[in-house]
Amino acid sequence: MTDALALNVTHWAARALEDYSRRAAGHDLKTACSELLTCLVTASNASRGSILISDAETGRLCLVSAQGLPEKMTLDALESHPRSISQWVLRERRGVVIDGALGSTRFETGTPDDQIQSALSVPLMTASGPIGVVNLTRLAPSADFDAADLLGLEQLIGPASAAIERLQDEQFANESWCQMVAGGAGSRSALVPYGVTEILNYQLGFAHRLSRRVGGDLCDRVTHADGTHTLLFADIAGVGSEAEAAAAFVQGLFVGIASPERSATGMVARINAEYVPRAGVRPPASLWVAQLSSNGQIACCGAGTRPALWVPAHDGDILELGGGGASVGAGLGVAYEEHSIRMLPGDLIVMLSDGFLNSRNTSGLPFAGDVAMEVLGPLRREPLDRIVETLCDEAQRHTGRGTPLDDLTVLGLRFARSSGSRQHDRSSV
Repeated sequence: MTDALALNVTHWAARALEDYSRRAAGHDLKTACSELLTCLVTASNASRGSILISDAETGRLCLVSAQGLPEKMTLDALESHPRSISQWVLRERRGVVIDGALGSTRFETGTPDDQIQSALSVPLMTASGPIGVVNLTRLAPSADFDAADLLGLEQLIGPASAAIERLQDEQFANESWCQMVAGGAGSRSALVPYGVTEILNYQLGFAHRLSRRVGGDLCDRVTHADGTHTLLFADIAGVGSEAEAAAAFVQGLFVGIASPERSATGMVARINAEYVPRAGVRPPASLWVAQLSSNGQIACCGAGTRPALWVPAHDGDILELGGGGASVGAGLGVAYEEHSIRMLPGDLIVMLSDGFLNSRNTSGLPFAGDVAMEVLGPLRREPLDRIVETLCDEAQRHTGRGTPLDDLTVLGLRFARSSGSRQHDRSSV
């Protein structure tokens, strides 16, 4: 290569592909590789070229860009031969120059011998190892590639290799983020799916608005043989995969520990006792656990959560069910308090995640406490799905933002049993 051509490749690799890696939404891996190959083919006076990248799942070399290849050259011929030039270069982590026909005792090739003068193949090397191969070919009559071409291309391809790896990482990160978004706050594996669920004498309403940070909020329940239910509402402090992993761990502990013989405080304490020594880098988790009886009697315990809101069916004051204890993961030996209430038919309990506290308007007023109660009051007799959806909608409207800063998660619990004139029992609130 001439100095001018070398400078051209260096300039492109260091600036254009670097720019693509920063703007992955506008340029995908194939586009970046196509641009790179165009530059390399032109700068090296090659007749044809190809870029193959190792598939992250299978390890197989896959063609992502090609120029000048004849139609009779199949993708399988380029990708699959275990003794192909590309496979050898990837395995040995060094380039090779072959003059004349490509067939040799070292290599198998599916490439037809159509007056190939010289071929050059170099690995795309990064700090973590080879991620692919660049192949360049000159047809006769033309000059052969030499050792200087090989060394020059290996040196020049470094910045492009690093940028391609970053594009791969960004693509994988985006796929992982989409998978977390599709998880819907863990509802795929929980017995409290989105919307309204009918269980014996109760309705459960679950709604969720996902933030871009993707939290690990979770609702789940365990149904027991005696007709009772144990209910979980979890709000994980972290975001992304860290929060998802912590939520899955809490969910597993809850499902394994839930029992009609255990008190709500006993279950929270047991979850905390199992969580703390295995916490590692896991974030704290705020939990609300409730034991539901068939007659509307509820025993509940909060661990670092916002107070549950008790909404009477017949225009009584909305009450906050007091604290319970520190978040799970805060340390061993935490004391937890339990609250016991009796619900009448139509009474409602609402749990709101910390995302509502973080939903502040321009004056800094959070959508929590009095604001949430003002919204809940006129809704108390509405269908449960409308109540939980409206709370999410109003929280977003309160901030004026299209996407919440933190996940908005609502759990509504309504006692639906028809009964006589049982009186409210709020003595324990």
